[in-house]
Amino acid sequence: MRYRFTGIRDAPQYEPGLLSKYNNTVLDEIDGITTLRVEGRTSPSRSFDLISTKESEIDVLVGSKYKPVKLSVIYQVVAKNELSVEDVLQRFLHVFDDHPGRLRFSDVDYYYETSLENIKADGIGLTKILTCDFLCLTPYIYKDLYVKGNLFDINTDYPTSLDKITLTVAADNDFLEIRNSRTNAKMLLRVPVKAGEVITIEPSKFFAIWRGAQNLMPYLDPKSELEAFELAFLDRLESVPECNIELWAKARRLG
Repeated sequence: MRYRFTGIRDAPQYEPGLLSKYNNTVLDEIDGITTLRVEGRTSPSRSFDLISTKESEIDVLVGSKYKPVKLSVIYQVVAKNELSVEDVLQRFLHVFDDHPGRLRFSDVDYYYETSLENIKADGIGLTKILTCDFLCLTPYIYKDLYVKGNLFDINTDYPTSLDKITLTVAADNDFLEIRNSRTNAKMLLRVPVKAGEVITIEPSKFFAIWRGAQNLMPYLDPKSELEAFELAFLDRLESVPECNIELWAKARRLG
């Protein structure tokens, strides 16, 4: 990652109290770093695929998709001396080694899935202004959800994809079935289960299914409706045999 120094012509604008976090690191807790403001948090735009035909003077719409979202986050760096300027910058940049990552701001409880694309450092002396450009390939922002029980009682803008389901089996049975009572989408494991066992289903990981270290995917019924397995407000999951259910999900909405 390269950065260059230029002069600061105007006093930077800032949003008082704004904090930013990338994955598990609050960037404002890095000594000398302050989040000033965010630019680009607007409604995403679309691109359209058009074709021309001999029969019409008007192009025909054949498809559309959302464009990637670009954010610019402005940070201030205040170093104690010239030697510490490079140290602060390196500690700041090291945070973004893992990408894509989750970028959060303290004024909203959703996060962006993004990667740091470019950084520019302005200023001469002990105070620098960093302009960090982030690229989000998806137009959505996300929020992690947790539900204990089989009723999904969180109202979300879109149907919610599941990251993980754990089922603690309450009674012995020759198979395990979990079903959305509204859509009737179901998953069936043709394997005996015992009371007290914990079955973990991870739809976000290409539907990995585990009982401890044992992979249960070979026992998944081929008619199981994996792609349809998402939840909307007040959907209820039913299981045979009865299980204690915990859900981890990811709500999304347009940024």
